[in-house]
Amino acid sequence: MQIYKGNLLYFLISIVVLSLIAIYFHISWRFSQVDAGICPAEGRILSGDELRKRMLKDFVRIHVDFTDIYYRILRSGSWRVGISPDLSRVDVKRLIRESYGNEKSFEENFSIDVIAPSEVVVTYKESLIIDFPKKHFSLVFFTDDKSGLARFISTKSVYEIENDDDYKKRYKISLFDGCRGFGKNFYSLKSLIIHKDCCDNKFYRQTIREYMKNKREAYRDTVEEFDRGVAFHSQVVAVSNCGNVMTEKVENGLNLDFVKWM
Repeated sequence: MQIYKGNLLYFLISIVVLSLIAIYFHISWRFSQVDAGICPAEGRILSGDELRKRMLKDFVRIHVDFTDIYYRILRSGSWRVGISPDLSRVDVKRLIRESYGNEKSFEENFSIDVIAPSEVVVTYKESLIIDFPKKHFSLVFFTDDKSGLARFISTKSVYEIENDDDYKKRYKISLFDGCRGFGKNFYSLKSLIIHKDCCDNKFYRQTIREYMKNKREAYRDTVEEFDRGVAFHSQVVAVSNCGNVMTEKVENGLNLDFVKWM
């Protein structure tokens, strides 16, 4: 019996050791694939153009999924995702000034097609999701609340950071994310953030006096921040070799995934 127990213990230890060795070699192999730029799911290296298109598509998907799930859980449509024409800095400033005096909605002023949450879409265009990489556009992520903000991200501003060594050192990629293909590719995105009330006609149950006061303040803050350049923000995201954008859980009690800004 003692010999049997000894052999069993030796067998179990051998199984554990062999399993650890196998895990070590598997992780090492996955990391070597990441360093080589190989997409593990396809066993090949994506071209720069292909990687960028997949990154943009996944970036839009993350915003759409977040907004749809947020709406389904809370039955609140406070978050919106839309696609607008790509606007130059001159165009944006002109629209901000023109929008203050008209009676159009924020979406009308900036020609925004709302694509999420899906239950509030009036005319949903499937081609926006499928064909958007073929032309430049702006992804607009905004709140439909009083005193809300709107973030415009132009696809023209999205580019891959070629020297990624600094980002590897500065932002630690976890072992789990490394095995998923993250750690080699980083993209820079430039956002324009404005106070939506400057360019909107919604009252949000306000009196005309409250509405005009909020509109004046939003307009003043937006123009001032725009002229000073502080309305523009450059941020970095990590992208896997397969074109997926790294996400993290948002700390809002809903456990939702959203873009992890590096």
